[in-house]
Amino acid sequence: MFPTDINLLKETPPWEWPPAAKNIIAGTLKDKSQPEADRALAATFAGELVVMDDDLADLLLASLNDPSDPLEVRSAAAIAFGPALEVIETDGFDEDPYSEPPVTKPVFERIQQALRAIHDDSTLSTELRRRALEASVRQEQEWHPSAIRAALKSADELWQVTAVFCMRYVPGFEEEILTSLNSTNTKILAEAVLSAGQRAIQEAWPRISALLSSKKTDRHVLLSAISAAAYMENEDVGELLEAFSQSSDAEIAEVAEEALEEHEMFGAIPGEDADFDEDDAPLSNNGHGPKKSL
Repeated sequence: MFPTDINLLKETPPWEWPPAAKNIIAGTLKDKSQPEADRALAATFAGELVVMDDDLADLLLASLNDPSDPLEVRSAAAIAFGPALEVIETDGFDEDPYSEPPVTKPVFERIQQALRAIHDDSTLSTELRRRALEASVRQEQEWHPSAIRAALKSADELWQVTAVFCMRYVPGFEEEILTSLNSTNTKILAEAVLSAGQRAIQEAWPRISALLSSKKTDRHVLLSAISAAAYMENEDVGELLEAFSQSSDAEIAEVAEEALEEHEMFGAIPGEDADFDEDDAPLSNNGHGPKKSL
């Protein structure tokens, strides 16, 4: 029996959603009589590439730009644009019948304009503005570097978390990432570790290795370090990830197994795979392969 309620879609992976999924998501998102949590969930689901299109993007934009909509729903709408923007960053708008972008170019431009307008409006909540920036950087724009630098300089550590997150998508922040690896804020540290991995910053390995070895490492930071290790060029990486993949902790074991697969696929150790083709690289957990530091 196919689900008819937005919450039931949680029980099925997106690639197994029924044809009615898009209508369920759209109906819940635009019906303001629905519970706030359900509408936020619908906004999140609308970002899945299996359903995202111009129609759902328009609904997300309507919510994002509606001051009367709850913050949770508007924030979820902002973040939902991330996957589509990232695909466009990678594939562009080439006329390839086998690789059609999730949204058309006019809608894409409206999305980026809306996200920037939200970010730039200082009268809006920090939460919403942060989410707008975090989504927008998935498709690089000229204004992103200055926005990231401003966020990093903010006295608000939440903005700093956002800044370090964004650095994995926007080049030119290698030194800032390395500095953030020494943060005592576990959220900033976790983002710095992931950014170092995504940009394959090899100078970060001693710090990442230390986090993997310490029994005092925060759990969230540890999971980030396991994921980041996949892109490190060190002969000890495979052995470390193999050990974590045998953990009795199911989540740690799963993350380690995925990282080990990526490490082996990417041939992270120089000379290990002379025939490696970057185009064959798998996507990481957040939809991005490693980005070499510039």
